[in-house]
Amino acid sequence: MIGLRTSWITSNILLVLGPKFTLKDARLVYAPFLKVSVDQIDNSNFKKSHRHLFTDVGTSVSNRPGRPARVYKLAYLFP
Repeated sequence: MIGLRTSWITSNILLVLGPKFTLKDARLVYAPFLKVSVDQIDNSNFKKSHRHLFTDVGTSVSNRPGRPARVYKLAYLFP
């Protein structure tokens, strides 16, 4: 029951992200519900534990140096 509730809460929290988002966007939305700062959520572990919710759709467009961020969508809403 707790697993189902956690999954439901996670899914609904992430709805505010809209159709496309980066993992940092997802962590920014999710952090207040965990009552931690965004820096305390490890990007790799977050991606691994939530990968069933995300579908990779490409990279962001950025004029900044470095690798552009990956862009995702919620798999269960936007198949």
